[in-house]
Amino acid sequence: MCIGVGLYAPCMALCAILGLNVGAAFPIMMGSCAMLMAFGNGPQFIKANRFDMIGALTQMFAGAVGVIVAYVFVKSLPLHILTILVVCVVIITGIKFLIDYKNGKPEA
Repeated sequence: MCIGVGLYAPCMALCAILGLNVGAAFPIMMGSCAMLMAFGNGPQFIKANRFDMIGALTQMFAGAVGVIVAYVFVKSLPLHILTILVVCVVIITGIKFLIDYKNGKPEA
């Protein structure tokens, strides 16, 4: 979540269900992930002295590069193809969740 991985498909699905332009999903997803990680658990980790500065800086720089690469990739794809890819990801993830639930071993 801290660099936006994993929220794009649900965010795009929610935007489509709400009738919004699905092209707005990318900035919404990036903004929500940035706010989530900046204010979600950061203060607790710092107070508990469990904050890894090297890891945080690595994720920050790699995340910035990843966003630029993702923006160029997403911008170059036709929205129809991108929507089909996102629907496939949502369906596969849902099936995996159902299989894990059926087997009684949900993954953390």
